[in-house]
Amino acid sequence: MNKGKKYLVFFIIALAAFVLVAVQELSAQLKLPRISPNAEVTQSVGPSIIKIDYSRPGVKGREIWGKLVPFDQVWRAGANDATTISFSTDVTIDGKKLAAGSYSFFILPTANEWTFIFNSEPKQWGAFSYNKDKDVLRVPVKTEAAPQQEWLSYNLEDIKSNSCKFALKWEKLIAGVTIETPAPAKDARVSPAASVKQTIGVTDITVDYSRPGAKGREIWGKLVPFNEVWRAGANEATRVTFADDVLINGNKLAAGTYGFFIQPSAKEWTIIFNGEPKQWGAFKYNKEKDILRVTATPEMIPNQEWLEYSINPIKSNSATLSLNWEKMRGGVTVEVDTTPAFIMDKVKAQVGANTDDATLLNQAARFALTSKQNLDEAMTWAQKSVSVKKIYANLRTVSELYAQSGKTDDAIKTGEEAIKVGKEQDPKLNTSSFEKMIVDWKSKK
Repeated sequence: MNKGKKYLVFFIIALAAFVLVAVQELSAQLKLPRISPNAEVTQSVGPSIIKIDYSRPGVKGREIWGKLVPFDQVWRAGANDATTISFSTDVTIDGKKLAAGSYSFFILPTANEWTFIFNSEPKQWGAFSYNKDKDVLRVPVKTEAAPQQEWLSYNLEDIKSNSCKFALKWEKLIAGVTIETPAPAKDARVSPAASVKQTIGVTDITVDYSRPGAKGREIWGKLVPFNEVWRAGANEATRVTFADDVLINGNKLAAGTYGFFIQPSAKEWTIIFNGEPKQWGAFKYNKEKDILRVTATPEMIPNQEWLEYSINPIKSNSATLSLNWEKMRGGVTVEVDTTPAFIMDKVKAQVGANTDDATLLNQAARFALTSKQNLDEAMTWAQKSVSVKKIYANLRTVSELYAQSGKTDDAIKTGEEAIKVGKEQDPKLNTSSFEKMIVDWKSKK
């Protein structure tokens, strides 16, 4: 098995560990690799800040609409947790009022029309506990054909002084609504602030920038001159933050926040990561503070009115970080560490900061169990979880750890207690697979 396939199997194991406990423990918070990675998009529109927090499934050769996502069923509008959207001010959605706050965002797709749903319960796993009675707003939406989009994405486009279009893009469809905010302040920026955040493996990559519009101007070689260092956005220089050490086009770059600049030419761009992240434009840019320079070959794209940064996964341990504006796109490949040892170090750090969180402790123990690492620590974490709050999930983890270490009697005893506690707490809890596991342990005594 090659290294890529080996780590893909590792991701699936880690995801299984996460999902197993997430069903019972909705406060789950241990950060593990996900097949559909987490992302955030934030945009200033007028006086309002709009933020979308979601997970990004890939098409992966599947038929999406009406198949993977069935028609006539409420869908989480992403993957993993239900998509969440928040507004810092009251807004209108296609002319309908919606109060400031955070909402779960669902979609009810049909063959001819979709319904966008804003629900008042923002923290949900998928749509399994969706409650129609908590819907605050429903808006009918027409879909349009679009170029192939491998990874589901949310975009805020057609930005005006107090409005924008909020759209979902996936596979070959796009659907969106118009969001209107209160009137902007007189000194509002012409190029509004935005950010995009993408998790690859367990590493967060964040771009903070401002978004100029093309507005009929010729951009490359004119508004943005060739052979000059450019702020790669508007207002302050663009900033890129890596939560962990990464590779940029194969070159090492340490964790941290960098000023991000571009020096474009007619055929090639130089991408610059500078050690001074807080600058206005490129007026005080100092080449001596450059940490890394790499080259990129830009490519033609359909017209992109408002400058946008995208971070799109390639594999489980890599992504493309791209600037898209007017009719050009240029970017770099970012690789992150996803080795089991690195992930375990991150798990330990999370446990160290949350020593009394029963959910996180149990998730950490299950991760260690399923990846067969640090089993002594896993038992300590699982038993501490039980001492904080005894539930089926953490008792089962203790039981399986006993079995892993050859203590079959203890495994059976604790497993039977787990089922008893689970049924008392939730009579509908399905424990059949675990019951079969206990039967198997008994048969081998």
